[in-house]
Amino acid sequence: MPACGLQCNMDSESSLHETYENPLMKNNFPHPAEPLGQWARKFIPFATAHFGENSFPDGRGINFIVEDNVACQNAVKAGAAFNFSALQYSLVQNNLAYDNKAHGMTFYCQYDPFDKEIITTGFSSPAEITGPAALPMFGSHDNIVRNNTILVNIKGRGAAMFIGGSYNCTVRNNIFINDADDSVHIDSFSLWHHDSDHNVIGREGFSKVNPEGFWAATARRFQSRCRWSLNRWRRAWMRATTRLPGKPAPVFPGNGARQR
Repeated sequence: MPACGLQCNMDSESSLHETYENPLMKNNFPHPAEPLGQWARKFIPFATAHFGENSFPDGRGINFIVEDNVACQNAVKAGAAFNFSALQYSLVQNNLAYDNKAHGMTFYCQYDPFDKEIITTGFSSPAEITGPAALPMFGSHDNIVRNNTILVNIKGRGAAMFIGGSYNCTVRNNIFINDADDSVHIDSFSLWHHDSDHNVIGREGFSKVNPEGFWAATARRFQSRCRWSLNRWRRAWMRATTRLPGKPAPVFPGNGARQR
C-alpha cells in the first residue's frame, strides 16, 4: 500500500471541533479561545463528564485493542506499518511488521494547535518534565505495547517511535530491529514514565536525534531546543523510567542500547 498498513489517527483538532459543536457543549461551555491548550485542558474534562470516556460524538482514541495483525509492503510514500496518533490507554500486542518502506510502529501526535505551544517551546532539561500537565495532550500515551515483532531495514526510520507526548507507555517483550539505523526513537516529550524492559532492540535504541532524513524534519517539529547527545539521552531516559522495586536499571553496553 502507498500509505499506512493500519492507521489509528485521532485528529484532535477535528474531533474537538465536532464535539464542541454539539448543542450540549456549545450552549454550556465558552467558545475556543487562545491559548488553545489551556482551553482544551478544561474542555475535555467538561465533555467527559457529559458524554463519558467512550461516548464522545466524534470519538476518542482510548481503550483500543490492536492485536494479531501482519503488516508488510506498506508505507511506500508515507506513514508506517502501524501508525498511531493520539491513541491512548490502549493495548497493542502480538503484531508483526516486515518488508515495509517506512517506520514500523509509530506513536506520536499531529502537532495540533492545542499542543503547539508546548512542542514549540520544548525543554532545556529533564527537570522541566514534571508530568502530564507539562506535556502534549494528544500524543499516544498510557499504552501497553507488548509481544510485537517489528523488522525494518531503512535509513532515517525507526522500528518503533515514541514522540510528541507518547509518554507513560509500558513496553514489554518486543523485538524492534532496524538493520540500517537506530531501532527506537524517543523524544523529550515521551520520556516521562516510559517503562521498557525485556525487549530486543537492535543498534542504538534510545538515541540522539538522527541528523538526516525524515527524523531531522520530525525533530524540527517535536524536539525544538532539545538536541541532546546520545549519552545525555541515555541518562535522562534512565532517570525518567519508572521501575518496580528491585528492578535493575536498563543496561546500555558499549555504544549500543540493547536492554537486558
